This record gives sequence, structure tokens and C-alpha cells, in this order.
Amino acid sequence: MSEKLTARQVVPLTSTELADMRACARQRGMSTGLYARALLLHAFGELEYLGSPGIEQAITAESSAAQQRVRQGAKTAAAARWAQS
Repeated sequence: MSEKLTARQVVPLTSTELADMRACARQRGMSTGLYARALLLHAFGELEYLGSPGIEQAITAESSAAQQRVRQGAKTAAAARWAQS
């Protein structure tokens, strides 16, 4: 018997990324969630067993991009706060 899928994780995407993922899932006749799960599990396999440099580069790039988004959000919030003072 397979393990129940009870854990959830929210992954922020741009509207374009979500639309692309939905389109790919639809082409394969599956839900977006199942499609995302298949991609995630494949990436885990690549990273764990093959040491894929492409996956490592994607992880590093996304980490850097997330840090940049946080910094930009903080700057925008600070500018809005000080403009209202």
C-alpha cells in the first residue's frame, strides 16, 4: 500500500510560470499538482543520485533570485513608509 500524501507545500510562482505548468500538465492529461510532484521527485533523483550540476545551478540561481526579491521588497516598503511620514 502506498503512503498517503498528506503533507502540503506552497510554492510561489509567477502567473506565467503557473500558466506554463498548467498547460504542460493539461497536455499530459494530468492535474497541475501531479505534474509538479513528478517534476519535483525527478529533480530530487537527479540531485541525490546523479549529482546533476544543472539542478545545482538552478537551486543556486533561485536562491539568489529570492534574496533579490526580498531585498527589493524591503526597499519598496521602506520607501513607501518614509514617503508617508
